[in-house]
Amino acid sequence: MPKLLQFKEDARRSLAEGVHVLARAVRGTLGPKGRLVILDRPIGKPIVSNDGVTIANEIELVDRFQNMGVQLAREAAFQTNEIAGDGTTTSVLLADALIQQAQAALNHGVNPVDLTGHLELLGQQVLQFIREQHFNLTDRPGLEAVAAIAAGDQRLGRLIAEVLERLGSESHIELSADFGPDRVEYRGGMQFDRGYISHHLARDSQRMQIDMSNAAVLITDLKMPHGPHLEELAEACDERGYALLIIAEDYTPEAIAQIVLLNESGNRPVAAVRAPEFGPWRTLALEDIAIFTGGRFLARDLGFAPTQANWASLGFAERVVVDHDHFVILNGRGSPEAVAGRKNTIREQLSVTEQPFERDKLMERLTRLSGNTAVIYVGGLTGVEQKERLQRAEDALNAARNALREGVVLGGGVTYIHAARMLKDLNAPESSGSRIMAQTILCQALEEPLRALAENCGRDPEDTVQIAYGSTSVGLNALNGEYQDLRQAHIFDSVTSVTQSLANALSVAKMVINATVLIVDTLDVTDPTAGPARGGGEERFGME
Repeated sequence: MPKLLQFKEDARRSLAEGVHVLARAVRGTLGPKGRLVILDRPIGKPIVSNDGVTIANEIELVDRFQNMGVQLAREAAFQTNEIAGDGTTTSVLLADALIQQAQAALNHGVNPVDLTGHLELLGQQVLQFIREQHFNLTDRPGLEAVAAIAAGDQRLGRLIAEVLERLGSESHIELSADFGPDRVEYRGGMQFDRGYISHHLARDSQRMQIDMSNAAVLITDLKMPHGPHLEELAEACDERGYALLIIAEDYTPEAIAQIVLLNESGNRPVAAVRAPEFGPWRTLALEDIAIFTGGRFLARDLGFAPTQANWASLGFAERVVVDHDHFVILNGRGSPEAVAGRKNTIREQLSVTEQPFERDKLMERLTRLSGNTAVIYVGGLTGVEQKERLQRAEDALNAARNALREGVVLGGGVTYIHAARMLKDLNAPESSGSRIMAQTILCQALEEPLRALAENCGRDPEDTVQIAYGSTSVGLNALNGEYQDLRQAHIFDSVTSVTQSLANALSVAKMVINATVLIVDTLDVTDPTAGPARGGGEERFGME
C-alpha cells in the first residue's frame, strides 16, 4: 500500500498539534471544579465523563499525522491510569506543555537528542524531589479530602474514606450503580465472580441464592464426575451438621443432576460452583481458598483425583453465600498463621512485580485473603449520571488507596510548583544551552496543571502560580476556590499519581521531540456507489 510521509519540522508540528487537541479536550475536566465532556455513541445514549483516559480513548482525528500525536498522548494517560488509577488528565497536560515549549527550542536550532537527554536527567531529579516531600496520612479528614478532590463530590469522598478506614487499603471494594442515594454494604470473606451451576440449587426462591452456615468446602481444579464419592461426602457433612460447597473446574451433566438431587433430599444444602479465574491464576485462587478454609487443594498437578475426596480433605467456613453470579466464603477456619504467611508472600511478590495486570491480580488475591469486602452503591437519577459518577468514584477509590499505601504530597498542583522552584535554584557549572533550555521547558510545564486548575475555579492563573511560588504550603483549594494553607486544609494528592503523571508525560514528550519522520498509509478507498445511481451503482463499474 502507498505511504504518506512527513519529515522533521512538519512531523514534529503535526504530532504537537495532535497532542494539543487532546489536551484542550481534557483541560476543562481537571479538579473538583472541572466540567464534563459528552461523548456521542453510534448506538445508545451519549457518555458523560470527566475522566481523562475515557475521553482520550474516544478521540480520533481526520488528519492521520496529528492522530498519531493523539495516540501517543493517550498512552501517557493510559499508563498513568493503569498504575495510579488517577492523574490521567494531569499527565496529558504535562505532556502537552513539555512538547509545545520544546517546539520553540527546536525551531531555534537546539539539538533534540541533547534536549531530551537533559529533560531525562532533570526529570529524574524532580521525581526524586517529589518522593522526598511525601508523608503518610495520619487522620480521617486527610483521607476524606483526597477522595473528595478526586471524586469532585464531598459526600462520595466521605463514604469512600469511611470504607477504607474501616476495612483498610487491602480490602476488596466493589463499585455498583444504583438509583437510590450513595450507600455502602459491608460483606466479609472471600468473594469470587462465579455462581451456582444450576438454579435448581437455590433454596431461597425469592433471592435465588444459597445461604449456608457451617459449610464444608471441597476444592479441586479437576472435572467432577458423578459417583458414590459425592453421596458419601454429602452424608458425612449432613451427619456432622455441615452444608457442602463443591468448587471444581467443571462438572459432568450426571454430576450436576446428582448434586441437585443431594441438595433436595438432604437436611443441609449442597452447592456447587465452577472454579474462579483462568490459567495459572485459577490455581493460585484455589490455593488461597484452601489456605483460607484450612482445606486440602486436590490439584491435578499433584496427582489427586476428585474421587479421592473425603472428610479430611475438606476446608471449613462459618458461612457461605452463593447466588447466580457470585459466591462468598465468610470467616474461613484456616490457620491464622498460614493466612498471614500467604499474605506476606503476596506482598513480597508485589514489591518486585511491575506489570500492571499482574499487580492487579496480586492485589485482588491480597484483598480476598484479608477477608473484608464491601460494595459501594453510587447513586444517580439516570443511567448516564450513574456511569459518570461511577467513573468519579473509581478515581476517588484509587487515589485514596494509593494515598494510604504510598503516602501523599501537597495537592492542587503545588508540589509541581515547589519542584519547579527547586529546579530554578539549581546552578550547574558550565551549563550548556540545551540544558538551560531543558530546565526552562520543564519549569514552565510543571506550572501547567495549576494554571488549568485555576482556570476551572475561575481564578487568575498567573496570580495563583505566583502565590504558590511564594509559600511552602499556601495554594489554591479547588474545593472552595480559596487560597489556603493546603496542609491545614488537608488538600493532598497521592504521591503515586503525581509521580506517574510526570514520568509518563516525560516519556511521551521525549518520543515526540526526537521524531523526525512520520509514515502513514494512504486512504485512497472510494465509494463506487457514490453519486446518482441509475442502476444501483452498476454504472460505476462500467455496467450502464
